[in-house]
Amino acid sequence: MYFKNGKIFTEGKFKPGGFLVENGRFKEIIISKSDVPYTGSQTDSEYVDLHGAYVIPGLVDIHIHGAVEEDFSDSDETGLHRIAEYLMSQGVTSFLPTTMTISRDDYLRAAEIITLTDEDNPGREARVLGMRMEGPFLSAEKKGAQNETFIQKPDFGFFQEIQKKSGGNVKIIDIAPEIEGAEDFIRKVIANSKDSVSEKDEEFNEKSNRTVLSLGHSAATYEEAKHTFELGAGHVTHLFNAMNSVHHRHPGMIPAAAENGKVTTEIIADGIHVHESMVRMAFKLFPNRICIISDALRCLGVPDGEYMLSGQKIIKNGGVARLENGTLAGAASSEYDGMLNLIRFGIPVEEAILAATKVPADIIGNKDIGAIEAGRFADFVVCDENLKLKEVYVGGVK
Repeated sequence: MYFKNGKIFTEGKFKPGGFLVENGRFKEIIISKSDVPYTGSQTDSEYVDLHGAYVIPGLVDIHIHGAVEEDFSDSDETGLHRIAEYLMSQGVTSFLPTTMTISRDDYLRAAEIITLTDEDNPGREARVLGMRMEGPFLSAEKKGAQNETFIQKPDFGFFQEIQKKSGGNVKIIDIAPEIEGAEDFIRKVIANSKDSVSEKDEEFNEKSNRTVLSLGHSAATYEEAKHTFELGAGHVTHLFNAMNSVHHRHPGMIPAAAENGKVTTEIIADGIHVHESMVRMAFKLFPNRICIISDALRCLGVPDGEYMLSGQKIIKNGGVARLENGTLAGAASSEYDGMLNLIRFGIPVEEAILAATKVPADIIGNKDIGAIEAGRFADFVVCDENLKLKEVYVGGVK
């Protein structure tokens, strides 16, 4: 199928042209050599005329808990599909279902339902890329909306159990590096696999090596964070939230991450968790290595009211979700809304799109998604000149 006569976001810019989709992937990106968009051949038997619409890659959300009254921590396969269907309708075509800090048994059940979307027939759902463990190895001091009952010391054996149960699909695990046992755990996760699991399970070994260690829900000092990044941890969880703020004599985690050019980070761009001026500063501190996330809860896509989060009641009021004690919980808006917020905050359009698409895909090492390039999955969003969403395609199917 040819898609023609559009403005295609590829290689970091909008370019007039179109593309060919074959077997669910981009086969060829056809960019006009002039200002006149590619309109296809007269012999094209099957084509979609984009009528000058803008086309961006499908968004990639690597930190999301739930939506439409469903939560990944519920360990409900039907609920996971409902979340995936809703996210596709919102322009998010790939995501990492993310746990809260939950019980051991709940973790095992959540890991068990993770399956990758069928590449040949994705259907009307966003792709499930694996899972993310936000906890339980976090700091009680910086727990935020996490349930302290289930916070525990790092346990590599438990992590292996979850990783095995998920088929090697834990893509990110969040940890507070300053807590007891964290350094040993971090070293083992980084070294990983052949020393720690059966050598005959080659596929598991290969996949488990791709787990990203993310520092979050942590009171780590500058020195502790710097050391952990030198060990090989490579990411920071929801920048500015659930960590020490920057102080000129006690700089904390953020400067340590900014100084290390290999470290990436993520930020909630709902305009509530982080002030827009701090978002602008973050993009200057982390050029080309910051992505946006939704950190959305089950209250995304539903009216204000009372909902549950890891055994705790949350109240959504005016689009903001809080625990009963007033603690800000996760978000109640989508990653697509966050991308539009970035532009409203003054982030250049191209940077905003990359932060919602290619950067998060690169963070988890997935070269199948996140960009309109030959060979990648044909996951894309058709929108107007203001990026208002019009149509969403996964694998070339809407």
